[in-house]
Amino acid sequence: MKLPNRWGGGQLFAFSGIDGETDWAHPLTGSTLDEEIGFAFHTEPPRRVWIEAGPGFHQRTFELVASDIVDVVCTSPEVPEVSIRATYLFLDRETVLGRFVASNSGLKARQVDVSVCAALDGDGSSRIEEGVGIVQSDGTGRSIVMMEGTPNANVENSTGALSQSWVLSPKEERSCRFVFTMDFVEQKGWTDVQHKMSVDFEEHLRRRRSYFERLPGLQGIEEHLERTYYKAFSALKANVETAQGRIKHRWTTPDRWPHRHMWLWDSAFQS
Repeated sequence: MKLPNRWGGGQLFAFSGIDGETDWAHPLTGSTLDEEIGFAFHTEPPRRVWIEAGPGFHQRTFELVASDIVDVVCTSPEVPEVSIRATYLFLDRETVLGRFVASNSGLKARQVDVSVCAALDGDGSSRIEEGVGIVQSDGTGRSIVMMEGTPNANVENSTGALSQSWVLSPKEERSCRFVFTMDFVEQKGWTDVQHKMSVDFEEHLRRRRSYFERLPGLQGIEEHLERTYYKAFSALKANVETAQGRIKHRWTTPDRWPHRHMWLWDSAFQS
């Protein structure tokens, strides 16, 4: 199965009503960034989240770019025996879960650095709490970024970063998770966020990928057409909302952002 793997700015990233409850009134909907491996979330004010891998891990091989999963391997020509895999997945309607996996297949110890960065593009404040989390607040709510372990935390103006540096022994693999979650009513505690980060990552990844496995298979077509086929279904999935208010059933919108409403003419053709 050849799944979509083309990165580029402006691709929709959202939690689907197929996988759980959505919230039309408080959406966390993102678009892929142009250069960084991350997303611009269309909150008010806007927020950006992206990852960095170093030193010098600028070569990227995207293995999956879907509406709720991104999987990429970062490498460096200087140390080809080391790779850093970064994976994002939408865990629920207000939370993106991520994971770094760094591997050293060589015979020498190598250093790697991994970071998750967050920026608040507008009025608001950014601060470090509990030594391991970044809180960005504005008039409509707050976002929280947290990383496993004991990361280095840094905030400058409206941008914050959590990072870890590892020395990988020969044949060693290390990993850590991170989470970005939106708190529209400012009721989440650190325990709530830590719980989200402790879920079975592989199980949630399997569930998201199983969506493609349940689709009608294709035989004998060119690779780029097969990837386009699955990309189209990924876009359809992202635009499914659950029952809310006077709408008693799951429904679709032509796009979760910017038009995000139910447009009967468009939705009729989409369905």
